[in-house]
This record gives sequence, structure tokens and C-alpha cells, in this order.
Amino acid sequence: MKTFLLLALTLFSASHLNAQSASVPMQGNLLRSTSGRTLNERGLSDGTMPLKKDRVYDVIEQKMGYVVLAVAGRQVVVNKSDVELTPKPQIPASMPENPAALPPTPPPAAEFKPGEIVLLSAKYTLQGNQARNVKNRLAKLIPMGTLTQPVKILVTDALSTAAANQGNVAVITTSGYGVASVQMAPKNILTVEYTYNGEARQQQVTEGSYLILP
Repeated sequence: MKTFLLLALTLFSASHLNAQSASVPMQGNLLRSTSGRTLNERGLSDGTMPLKKDRVYDVIEQKMGYVVLAVAGRQVVVNKSDVELTPKPQIPASMPENPAALPPTPPPAAEFKPGEIVLLSAKYTLQGNQARNVKNRLAKLIPMGTLTQPVKILVTDALSTAAANQGNVAVITTSGYGVASVQMAPKNILTVEYTYNGEARQQQVTEGSYLILP
């Protein structure tokens, strides 16, 4: 009888501890750069997302052999061996007995919400030609990781070798009276599609203007 009670108490303690650990919010620190599988709203795989070493993301779910992370508003599946799981730091819920002893809270500097940009496409139009794919060049001008302030990028023909070689083309027209006039070609336009914290966005910026992200 004593053996049975001891076994029951041991099983109860183990299950109680597992329930407690499962309720603790966890975070995953990537041990190496890898690619994770993205999931759609139905929990089905719909693509892949590159992940960088030493990035930390919230853990949504743990399964046998893999972990589901929250990355830029998406659910991303990675192998358990690729992440180090640790409890997520919690903000104390209790308030001090004397709230007046707390230092005054400074007003927010701005309404900017930190987040991560995922660049989907970037095309640069050329007068009389098809738009050029400039995604790789534009990506090099966007800081990696979480943005803590807006990014300002001047849009120029440096984004496209074809545009730089084309230069500023002028069109000369002559009226019936022999009077010539010079008209500059329309400026090129950069069209950018991206996500910020999982929200799809698009911008169009004229050559010589600034692209402000997000």
C-alpha cells in the first residue's frame, strides 16, 4: 500500500511540474543560421523563411523534434536542435506599495513601432524599357534585424546598372517654325513590396526622392 501511494505521489508531482513548465512562456535563440518552414492560417506549410544566427523569437508551440516560432507576424517551424529554449523574461505584475516612489515615466519619443522588414520585390522603371529587378541592391541598403527607427534611402539610378548607363536622356523636338525645344525624359520610379511585422505594404518613389521605411 505504501509503495502504491509513493508511486502515485511521484506521478502526480511529475505531471504537476510538466504542467507548470508548459505554462511558462518560452523564447528561442537561434544557434545557427537556417531556413524555417512558414505556416499559413490553416497550419499548412506555404514556403520558407531565412533565419539568422543569434536572433531571439517567441516560442508559439513545442513538438517532438521541432519548435514553432513567431517571426515577423508569421509562424515558422525550425528543428529543435537549431534553437536554445529559455524562459521568456517576465515583467513583474505587482506594483510597489508606494507608487509615488517610482520615477516619473518619460513621454514616448515617437509612435514608431520596432519591427523587421521582409523585402518581397523591388522594381525600377526605365523610360521605354521593362522594369528592372533591383531587390538585391535595395536589400543591401536596409539594415538587418529589428528596426528601431525609420530608414531613409535616396532613390537614384545607382539601383540599376541599366539606368545608370542610360543617363538623363533628353528629347529634342522641332516645331513647324524651326523652333527646337528640349524635354527631359520622365524620371524613373521605384516600386517596392515588403512586409513589416507581417503586414503587407507597397510604396512607389520617384527618382531623386527618398524612400522612407517602414
